[in-house]
Amino acid sequence: MVKVSNTVQLVDQKQAAVWLEKRYKHQRPVSPGHVEILDGTFSPVSVIMFSIIGEDMHLINGQQTLHAIVKSGRSQTLPVMFYTVTDSDEEAKLYFHIDRQRKRNFGDSVRATGIC
Repeated sequence: MVKVSNTVQLVDQKQAAVWLEKRYKHQRPVSPGHVEILDGTFSPVSVIMFSIIGEDMHLINGQQTLHAIVKSGRSQTLPVMFYTVTDSDEEAKLYFHIDRQRKRNFGDSVRATGIC
């Protein structure tokens, strides 16, 4: 069973860099075109999401936004969600269902499930 908690947080360049080090191992590569900031602003619907298994926290959504914060040096107030899951299988399922904003190619789909 997935437990969800959330907060709104000012994310600066330093925090963004720390969170990027915790990215989910099966996450697709960063797309440089999605890291660019339009007019110096971020989408107000950008949500940073983490899965938590025991003491481990993994970034499952928001790496493009966090890379943009690092690149621009501009802090942003963003919603942050934490999904507590029981194991890596539940984490993979959660990532697979959350990561649907952008079209995924075949390699992305295979990587997301961890079957490669």
